[in-house]
Amino acid sequence: MKKLKSLFDTSSTGGDKNRPVPFPWTPLERIEQLLSLQEGQVRPKVIFKHSTRCGLSSMMMRRFQQNWNQARDQAEFYLLDLFGDRELSQEVARHFDIPHQSPQVLIVAGGQILDHDSHGGIDRLRPDLERKNPA
Repeated sequence: MKKLKSLFDTSSTGGDKNRPVPFPWTPLERIEQLLSLQEGQVRPKVIFKHSTRCGLSSMMMRRFQQNWNQARDQAEFYLLDLFGDRELSQEVARHFDIPHQSPQVLIVAGGQILDHDSHGGIDRLRPDLERKNPA
């Protein structure tokens, strides 16, 4: 029994190599975080505005994570839960002067929007951040 357990216990080996590593989302929950996105623009910032009650939003978030998985070290990724903080979502729209949509992705660098899209258009956004990064 001990041998079987050791075969399937991945805690000491750093985890199952076949299991995907969680996407590096940072929750966007405060206005101070939004304002800090303009500071220290070493890497682009990506904001995903996600509706936790919408099937389309969940599907687009999964597809986004698959498309952007190889760029996970090239940017900082922020996840904004629209039901958790509708007011902050509206502030993002005002701050960047982009109409609120859900789901929606915004790519920010140097305090400016480099690219954005919503709904099915999120698939057209590609992690070509080297080309988009103004630094």
